[in-house]
Amino acid sequence: RIADSVEVWGRGNSYGRDRRLHHHVRGLLLAARGDLEGSAAQFRHAIFSPTGGYTRTNLELGRVLLRLGRPREAASLAESALRGAFESTGTYATQTEMAELAAAAWDAAGIRDSALLRYRQVASNWAHADPTFGPRVERARLRIAALSGQ
Repeated sequence: RIADSVEVWGRGNSYGRDRRLHHHVRGLLLAARGDLEGSAAQFRHAIFSPTGGYTRTNLELGRVLLRLGRPREAASLAESALRGAFESTGTYATQTEMAELAAAAWDAAGIRDSALLRYRQVASNWAHADPTFGPRVERARLRIAALSGQ
């Protein structure tokens, strides 16, 4: 019902990205149900622009693509969002969240230098973050050490 309501709302909106937002909601629902292919399709429909759309959709689609074993696609989405604006629609997922996704995706794809770059960004950005980010920072640091041969 929520997706249907968002779809009706979106039809009355002049922003193209808002007209596609219901696909994001449907993507979340399908991911929660374990339908990863269906979820990926819905998230793809939700993307208005890979750099200027809602970055949260890039993040969620990237996570699904990683689960589907398509890390290069996930990395591409994360990198696109990282090249987009830091304000407006770029605030729905932080730059550090996108860097974390890119790091994991490059790592899974076996692209060591790109993974290291993004893991270092994550570790640096969250070095003084709230304790709730501690496990994510530690995971980044462990991957930096492993990929650096330390």
